[in-house]
Amino acid sequence: MAHPSPLLPLTAGQRNAILLRLLCYIALFVIYNLGIHWEARLPDLGYDKFDSSHFGFSEFMQNLMLSLSVVFTLFARAKWPVLRNGCLLLGLFLLASIARQNHLRVEDLVGTKAIWKAIVAILALYAVYTLVRHWKAFLQELNIYAGSYSFGLLMAGVLTTYVFSRLFGRQVLWMDVMGEHYIRIVKNLAEETTESIGYMLICMGTLELCLLARRLFRQIAVN
Repeated sequence: MAHPSPLLPLTAGQRNAILLRLLCYIALFVIYNLGIHWEARLPDLGYDKFDSSHFGFSEFMQNLMLSLSVVFTLFARAKWPVLRNGCLLLGLFLLASIARQNHLRVEDLVGTKAIWKAIVAILALYAVYTLVRHWKAFLQELNIYAGSYSFGLLMAGVLTTYVFSRLFGRQVLWMDVMGEHYIRIVKNLAEETTESIGYMLICMGTLELCLLARRLFRQIAVN
């Protein structure tokens, strides 16, 4: 398949579409804020609210965002195959994230603690195999993708979820902040909401990936 030339300038309609999606993204954050406020107002549930071991609103949103991200990524790969290898690698990464996100539920369902690790290992091995086999094609795709709006959102989401939220949610940090008044639910809220924001950014990035792939595919067809 021919590789697309550098992206053409956006038309007025495309700029308006970006602004419309921006409003939708803002609405998503508002909905999430209302959801965690609703969960915070619930009566005593017998366990710490916002705890990742229980399926509350934040856990629901995280799984929803990850699932939609997988759908968007694999749909882009199948429908507009200009970034095939990158989409496959991203999809495998997101599937591994779903397995990690739900490891406690998977362990309870299957009855063994090693099952989610085995799933992640299989996905990782397939990702490495794909990367090695299609290394040059992947680099060409990355050169096209790295300067896009989608890539910026995706990297922001990955850094927020997999780096910042892990550091920000450390118990020792919150114990130092609150001292003898340490309240675990506050730490849980900070960690889970930060992680959820990252997943929402990733979902936005994969939606933008779909739109980018469609635009590149049409550009190739015209040329």
